[in-house]
Amino acid sequence: MTNTMAHFKGKDPKKEVMSDLSHRHREEPNEHEVRELQLYVENDSRVYHSRLIPIYKNFQRKKANGTYEHELAVKGMMYAVNDSNKNYKNDFGYSFTVSVRQAVARNMVNFFEDEYSAGNRW
Repeated sequence: MTNTMAHFKGKDPKKEVMSDLSHRHREEPNEHEVRELQLYVENDSRVYHSRLIPIYKNFQRKKANGTYEHELAVKGMMYAVNDSNKNYKNDFGYSFTVSVRQAVARNMVNFFEDEYSAGNRW
């Protein structure tokens, strides 16, 4: 529902609504939402087999070749996280903010790096 008074004041109601929603992208991610989405990503078999395993194998190859970069790994992990976010939205009707998705991607890349350092492989 748009604010009709904004229209009378010479302001575009659509821009007013969008400016109210834009704060969601700048907030610090909620730790509960991060954990919820991360669990969903890790347990979503559609994404696990089609995205996570290939991504982890790619990271593993890059580590072995010496071309692995942390920030690029986070960017690559965002593909799996965004796919899971889309599935979550279809299942439950809720979409996570960009900051939450980025935090999940960072957590998952950190997990990969810890596992790789411990000698575990995919």
